[in-house]
Amino acid sequence: MKLLTDIVEYRTWLFDEYLLFPGSGINPLMNNEEVEELLFQNRPRFFPCIAYVTPSESHPGTAEVKYISKEQVEHWAGIMGSLPARNNDDFMNTDGSL
Repeated sequence: MKLLTDIVEYRTWLFDEYLLFPGSGINPLMNNEEVEELLFQNRPRFFPCIAYVTPSESHPGTAEVKYISKEQVEHWAGIMGSLPARNNDDFMNTDGSL
């Protein structure tokens, strides 16, 4: 997972984490047009966002890029903020079982 705040971070992250060509900014297996198309097709709708790579549901054996929006994080933070904080001990029996 990576917090992306702009297009530069996106490009760097996509090469380093998804295409696995860290630091190069190029993919020796693709020409520039193919790279630009891949960047365009996988771009997030908005920045900032959290990017992550997950196994593809539609193409087994491959991975795909997914994003979590700022609004989704804010929504989850609101839910978490309304819940009381508890540690694991709150969920265990005295013998250590759940």
